[in-house]
Amino acid sequence: MAGKLKIFLLFLWIVFATSCKKEQPDLLPEPPGNTYESLPENLVATDDNMTISARYVDPVTRYTHGILGDKIEAGGLLVIKDDQEYYYKLDEMFVFEDLQPRLYDVDLDGEMEFITIQTSLSFGAGVYVYKIINGRLQLYVKSEFIGIPYRWLNIAAIDDLDNDGNVEIAWIETPHIGGTLKIARVFNDSLWLLDEKEGVSNHQISSRNLCLSVVTTSNISKNLYVPNDPHDAIIGFRFQDEKLIALDTVILNIDPALPLFMQYDFQNRLEDKNCIYIPE
Repeated sequence: MAGKLKIFLLFLWIVFATSCKKEQPDLLPEPPGNTYESLPENLVATDDNMTISARYVDPVTRYTHGILGDKIEAGGLLVIKDDQEYYYKLDEMFVFEDLQPRLYDVDLDGEMEFITIQTSLSFGAGVYVYKIINGRLQLYVKSEFIGIPYRWLNIAAIDDLDNDGNVEIAWIETPHIGGTLKIARVFNDSLWLLDEKEGVSNHQISSRNLCLSVVTTSNISKNLYVPNDPHDAIIGFRFQDEKLIALDTVILNIDPALPLFMQYDFQNRLEDKNCIYIPE
């Protein structure tokens, strides 16, 4: 029975992915001038108007963590806006330990930012946000690195989670060894940590599924759902008065290989254009 359910859910995902043709690589903007080496996944994020795209380039093997299924990470970030290339090359002490950049106007200035998972070979992963400033792709704001190598994080949501007119970035730090949900906001050109809660997880080691979170609306509020640490329940959180508040728990065995929205009937689920998933 479980096998049939998994096949059925995979079928639903294929139908969903097929309907989103704008996300297929052969229809996306290609670099107009220079030649860049893509990652094996060749995932590209775009805005709604298909005028901005972002992808990781420059495959490197200098970091051997392999948390996403192989030991190939990215050494560069390529953004194309209105057919103009913007390129950022990392120092050799860093990699993008990620599958696809995320596009979101996190500071609400009308310009897109590019949210990445950047890793220090010495201090582990952090949330790094890039932006085109004065005609150049530059680091805009960032979180602190976790602190030691071979420690990773996975972004859970980018949204105005408390409906106060400001965008929050939520991520789960060390989702494999006792995860902590953290939430931060851009403030004065910095990424300020606001609150955190332990006991959650949104990834399994070597999985290409980075889509184990869901945001829903409830009246005028939003709720963020993520698996608990052992992946045998879903926990709902509300961000209110600068605090994460645990709301409800759904007992359910989570398959970490499938997006969370495919495993439970969430009411009033918000579409997440930064849901990153490669079927296994």
